[in-house]
Amino acid sequence: MNTLSNVEPQGGGAEPLSTGFASDVLPEVHSPSAADSHTGVSTNYAPKVAPRWKVPCWFVLRVTYGRIDKAVEDLKAKNIPTYVPMQYVEKIVLGKKKRVKQPLFPNLIFARMTRIESHSIVKSPAPTATYIRYYLDKTEKPESKTGLCPPVILSEDVMQHIVRATITSNPHVMTLPVSRCHFKSNDQVRVKEGEFKGFVGRVIRVAGQQRVALEIKSICYLATAFVPSAFLEKVGEGSGIGREEQKDAEESVV
Repeated sequence: MNTLSNVEPQGGGAEPLSTGFASDVLPEVHSPSAADSHTGVSTNYAPKVAPRWKVPCWFVLRVTYGRIDKAVEDLKAKNIPTYVPMQYVEKIVLGKKKRVKQPLFPNLIFARMTRIESHSIVKSPAPTATYIRYYLDKTEKPESKTGLCPPVILSEDVMQHIVRATITSNPHVMTLPVSRCHFKSNDQVRVKEGEFKGFVGRVIRVAGQQRVALEIKSICYLATAFVPSAFLEKVGEGSGIGREEQKDAEESVV
């Protein structure tokens, strides 16, 4: 089981909205390509690998405005794990300044399911299809079967880093469009100390502060709050956010 035992929620932020797993624990998924070569089982009698469209992965779903809570409840009723990072923001309500809790990623839900299960959510005649849609990856070519770009999906590795950054409830964690991201280098770093320990991304400077940012494909970058240089270490090629794992996840929904 993958756990984030070193991370505890801190004051100043909002608890994530999630169902199906504890906010500091992600489900364990065994990749169909990760066969155990030391079992002593003949390849003639090896267990069958599940088709890729039956392998659970993390979809990014777009929800119509104001219906995040309803979407989470409807997905919970189908036993589909979800994760919605929350944050507190200050707003003027009736002339008074108030702290309001809202999703860090507006109108988006992370949901773990198979491609087949997702059809029961986003395709008619499912009731949820009227307000839940795939977030489409417009960086990829349209699928031959649908004529549309494929849905954005995230590997377990990337999803763990999203949880690492957002479970802290640090109010200075932010999302950034690509246009605002100016990186010091292409090197990937890992946070080795502090509340973001284990988070992997690239060093970026935003609002006069050094942070670490992770790309969420086709959507945005997720940036930590300030992280001092002493808390960072370079990661070697092939480590970090798991490009191979992300590739496997993308292929699993073809």
